[in-house]
Amino acid sequence: MALMNPSSESIKTVRKTRSVTINPPKMCQPMGAILAYMGVHGCVPLVHGSQGCSTYPRYNIARHFRESAEVAVSSLAEDAAVYGGAKNLTEAIKNVKSRLNPAAIGICTTCMSETIGDDVKLIAKKALTDDTMKIFPASTPSYVGTHLTGYDNALRTLVETLAVKGEPNNKINVITGIITPGDIREIKNMLRLMNVQSIFLSDISETLDTPILPGGHKPVLPDGGTSLSDIADSANSLG
Repeated sequence: MALMNPSSESIKTVRKTRSVTINPPKMCQPMGAILAYMGVHGCVPLVHGSQGCSTYPRYNIARHFRESAEVAVSSLAEDAAVYGGAKNLTEAIKNVKSRLNPAAIGICTTCMSETIGDDVKLIAKKALTDDTMKIFPASTPSYVGTHLTGYDNALRTLVETLAVKGEPNNKINVITGIITPGDIREIKNMLRLMNVQSIFLSDISETLDTPILPGGHKPVLPDGGTSLSDIADSANSLG
């Protein structure tokens, strides 16, 4: 930064003494978990927390990818801190099922629901009485780790919930991490050229990079993503 000395025409240069980012955005666990769930075909992320806990990651994901991000929320308020959030989460699961009828729901916990001590797995099990829709409850409190931690926890939940050991499938599992849809497409192309069959955990190459359709119509649940059957078959891959 240059300063002009009022008593002379000389310019004094002041160099920065620090190299930091002031007030960076908080990349919390739910954001990474939401990205992981968005890479699963027919899966709707559900944030078990306050409305802001879903609005913040949804806004940042939509702004970054220029794609609409469908994220549900249990809308916890002050009373949930005393009485627990079981009622909110149960209603949220039922609302998502009745309105969107997804193949799966990926639940992300937050600071509030983790501090309360809600048993998300038990609540989800009681809320869903049939097996037509899968639920993946991941522990993703924002006060531990970052979005990378949340991404890993969500993937671990997906595999632990669905993967079933069976006959070898001669495929490899590709855990991409948080990269762009274009990067995933390039990796797919390289594997295709080498005649290598693979299962991507997870795959946002289409769900977060869909074309603009005539009339501006876009489905709420876009095509693409790793299928639930592929996730179940991931236990039989070569590695």
